[in-house]
This record gives sequence, C-alpha cells and structure tokens, in this order.
Amino acid sequence: MHRVIYLAAALLLKVLPVDAAEVFRAEPITDTFVHAFDDPAFGDATPEGSPVDFSSSPHFRVEGTIVPGDAAKLKKILREELPDPNVDWSNNVIISLNSDGGDFYEGIALADVISAFAVPTFVGPGDRCLSSCAIAFLGGHINYIRRSRGEPLRYVHDEAIVGFHAPFSELPSAIQLPEGTPLTEPLIAQITRQFYGQAQAAINEITKRMSDWRLSSDFVFSMLTKESIEDDNRPIGERFMLINSYEAARETGTTVLTSRVVYPQMIGYLDARGACDYLMQRATGDWYSFLIGPYGRNFRTPEVITETTTQPYFEGGKMKFGSPRTNGQRFPSLEKFNGRTRLVPGADPEAFYFTTPNTQGIGVSQCSVFRFDDGRWYAKAFNENVYYPDNKGKYRGNQILDFETPVPVSLHTTLGPRGAWIGLLPMHFIEADDLVGMYPDEIRNIEEASFDCNGALDPAAAIICEEPALAKADGQMVALFKWARKKDPEGVLSAQRHWVKARDRACRPDMIDRSVPELRRSLAECILMFTQARSRSLVLGN
Repeated sequence: MHRVIYLAAALLLKVLPVDAAEVFRAEPITDTFVHAFDDPAFGDATPEGSPVDFSSSPHFRVEGTIVPGDAAKLKKILREELPDPNVDWSNNVIISLNSDGGDFYEGIALADVISAFAVPTFVGPGDRCLSSCAIAFLGGHINYIRRSRGEPLRYVHDEAIVGFHAPFSELPSAIQLPEGTPLTEPLIAQITRQFYGQAQAAINEITKRMSDWRLSSDFVFSMLTKESIEDDNRPIGERFMLINSYEAARETGTTVLTSRVVYPQMIGYLDARGACDYLMQRATGDWYSFLIGPYGRNFRTPEVITETTTQPYFEGGKMKFGSPRTNGQRFPSLEKFNGRTRLVPGADPEAFYFTTPNTQGIGVSQCSVFRFDDGRWYAKAFNENVYYPDNKGKYRGNQILDFETPVPVSLHTTLGPRGAWIGLLPMHFIEADDLVGMYPDEIRNIEEASFDCNGALDPAAAIICEEPALAKADGQMVALFKWARKKDPEGVLSAQRHWVKARDRACRPDMIDRSVPELRRSLAECILMFTQARSRSLVLGN
C-alpha cells in the first residue's frame, strides 16, 4: 500500500482530470457583435459601437479540459488549414475557447502555438475560459507588419467569463510513500522544496512572457497572488480575477465586445461619476480616482449633495460644497477663470458636475454629465494639461478625446474603470470603525429595514428591502434619527427632510430602470452611500 501526500501550505493542489479537450474546426461565427468601448487599436481608435464581423474568418475551437497533447492537436490543425505564417503573415482566422482549465503547462503551450500563428482568440457569449484556458487566451495577437512583434488581439464578450488565478494552484505535486511512513521534518522539507520548485517554475513561465503578451505588471502580480482551492464554492468573482471591467481589459490587452451598446435614459450620481472616472482613465492611462466628493470617507454629510450640480468645487483657493457658478446655459462650456481655462457647468438641474484639485500632479480637472437633445446622456471632461491640442506633457500620446466633443454615456462607461459587468460580489454593510461605541448597542444590532417590507413600497423602499446590507443600514439610520431627535427635535427633522430630497435627486430611485442590473446595482450603492453618510451625521451631530 502507498499513500500520496499533497502539499497544502497556502494553496491546495488539484489532481487534474484526464478527458482531453476537443480541438476542431467549427462553423463560422455569424453572431453580430460591436465594440463596448472605444478601442485604441493599431492606427486610429475604433469608436464604441463599431461592428466586429467574424463570419468570413475560419473558426477553430478549443473546448473541454486542457491536457497534454492539446497544443500539438491545435498546431497540427492550424498547419493543415493555414498557410505558412512566415510566408503569409496575415491569417484571417479566429480561435474560440470554452474550458474550465486543466494542465497549466499545456495552457502555456497552447498560448505559444496561438502566438506563433499570430491569430486572435475569442471567448463568446455563454462561454467561459478559466485557469489554464485563460493562459491560452493570452496567446491571441496579430501581426500588422510582416515579421513584426505583433499586437495583442483578444476578444471577450461581456456575457462571457474569463478568469485567472495563481498558475501553481493546479500543479500536480505528489510523492509516493509507503503506508505508515512518518512525516518527519526532512520529508516535509522535501515535499515543500518540490512544491515551491514547481511554483517558481510556473511563475517563471508567466513572467518571461509578460512582455510578449503585453500584460501589465499589476495584473501579473494580482494573478500570482490569487489562490485557488479545491471544491471552491465561493462566487466566481472571489475565486478568479475576471476580465469584467475596463481596467482588467486594458491590463490584459483585451478588446471587449457586446451584442448591443445600451444608452440608459436616466442615470444617477454613481453612474455619472463612473463615466467621468472612465474618461480620465482613458485620457491619462494611469488615473486612479478622478473625483473627490460624496463617496466613502470623503462623504461626511448629505449637504455635499445639493439640488443643482452636485459636487465640491473651488473658489478663492478654498474647497466649498454646494452649487458652483454655472454659465447660465443648458450645456457646459470652456471659460477662462483666473487665467486658466476651466469647464464650467451648465444650469440644467438634472446635470452632474465634478471637480478635483491637483491630483496626480496634472492640475485641476472637471467633468460634466448632462442630457443632450437626442435624449442621451453625455460626459465631457477637461484638464488643460491633458486635453489641449498644444499640450506637450506626458499624457499627450494617450489622448483619445477632443475636448470640444462630449462622449455618450453607455452602460459600460457608467461602471467606470473598475466597475464589473459580470461576477459582481454581493453588497456588504461596512460599519464605520470610528463610530463604534458612540450609540447604543441596540441600534448597532439592528439587521432589518425600518419599515414593513410587505406593504406598498415606493422605488427607494423596494430596493432597500431587496438588499440585506441596505436594509440593515436603513434600520440603523432611522433608529439613530429617532435617537438624535431627543436632543434637537425640529433641527434633526428639518435635516432629515433635506437629506431625503438630496438622496432622491442624486440617486433618482423613481426614475432609474431597475430592470437593468448595472443601473439597479449603482442605485442600491448610491442609496447605501447616502444612508450611511446620514447615520454618520446623526451620530456626530452635524
């Protein structure tokens, strides 16, 4: 009798299944797809909504568990079906993938074969490509110039799942030991050396291809620290790093496709903020947060949100809250202000306006989100060090917008650079550590909404009842309101009425289409943000 010892230090290693993937020539892809984002491809950028047509491209497919030998099968079929890539270097083909993974090194081999033939990869709607399949996906690229290094060309549909984790999470590692063998320190050390030797080898395989695959170092580091465990039942967004945001697509050189670009008829505060963050990320390439304002620790009181334009602004060198000066017109415009050009908001009470100081060393930035005559929402960002045509700074080469032209706000852009369109994690109630102990335990222990969720509900109440984190926040906030009124009955009541108006004007629960998952989520997060901010105000007495 022998037993197999598996090392489970930080990770639990998996024994791989043996069923080989199917590698075959498939029917052409005839579905209609369009670009979800402006795509800064080779040459001029491809506009959002531009069609992508695979129908004339030979279609090869890898489907099922990836095991040794699959790369050789793909290479054979490509060699038979395609001309010599060293002679005819432009291969008009597409390779689609649908696999939950398998052998890590075979995933590397598949990526190398795909890269050698200079062909693009695609994960289509309803498919998923995880673990070693995602590694194979990274091989997709195209040569625009013969014998050139080529450019990444990887497509993922926004209804597909592409997920990565640490490559050494699935390496087979076992030592055969006679039954009853004691686990001595030398034996444990031997097992450990074997595991870490394999782990280091796997890391080396990824890092030495980083440059050719055009992966960002941040992405590679995150992938190498994303552990996987056997029989993991966590949500897929926790188990894998997904290509489910603009930032993830950018870091992996992936082009995001969708079946249809959707432009919402009404957006809320967080949707507008996401669109502005997206514009500045596109323009600078390394922007982390465009805005300061009513979000997280920066959002202390509901008075930050007002009835017209909503965000902090500067005047006389000081930060103020309320409605900044407007241009008296419907739409924003560029105007000189103290010798500098600024984007001044229009007077439309439905519009949003954001401004931030000299963040990241590129000067003051502004962004306005407004509805145009065609019924669509548009975002217009401006920073004279980024957008002006005569700018000579570091960001000039990353410019993707004409500062005179606003950009339509789609569902994808409302998510901002890091918002997820698939694999979104549940909302969580996060208690403010600095407020713990400042109000009675019976309030802190409340878990339900302050009202009967079985009765007739307005839109705000309905979504509060649908989200446990939001229901908890509402229950605590109303209890705090009653608690605070004992000290100042009329003042607290007046502030509460103002808060409800401000919340509804910014979040717009009665106008948001809650049947759209992205809009419903941002609405819930907006209400949660306002509710927790109001609780803070009630506790602190402001």
